[in-house]
Amino acid sequence: MLCDKCKKNNATFFSSVNINGNITETHLCENCAKENKLFSFNNFLAPSFDAFDFLHDEDELVCDNCGYTLSDFKDSGMLGCSNCYKVFRDIILNNLSKIQPALTHKGKKPDVSEGLTENEKEIKKLEVQLKQAVNEENYELAGELKKKIIALKEGDKHE
Repeated sequence: MLCDKCKKNNATFFSSVNINGNITETHLCENCAKENKLFSFNNFLAPSFDAFDFLHDEDELVCDNCGYTLSDFKDSGMLGCSNCYKVFRDIILNNLSKIQPALTHKGKKPDVSEGLTENEKEIKKLEVQLKQAVNEENYELAGELKKKIIALKEGDKHE
């Protein structure tokens, strides 16, 4: 699909806007999307990013690995490297609570046992118990659990 603006390049950015049931679609190439503020990453973050308090008493913070500054972070909304998370950690954590309710994930976790047979669920449960027994250096229990796991796995092979 060609870009709606330049009509030359392939569109790689797509937007659908629904206003009172009227859907408007926009298809732009990378160059036109950069020129269009609708597709700006900073504009996407703007409502929540405005809540950040960047005032800092010290001199401008600078990442010693990539040279990224606090001003760079403020302007782009992105960090330069993995070390930036350590350098700007306090500012990020202090401000994160302003734009979300908690600093750790509080939502549901996926059910990893979904789609497993009862036998496979039992094996998973025993494997957790086995790890715990080994960590507690209860090798007698660990040996019994290992035998049960092997028996259950052998049972799966014969079915």
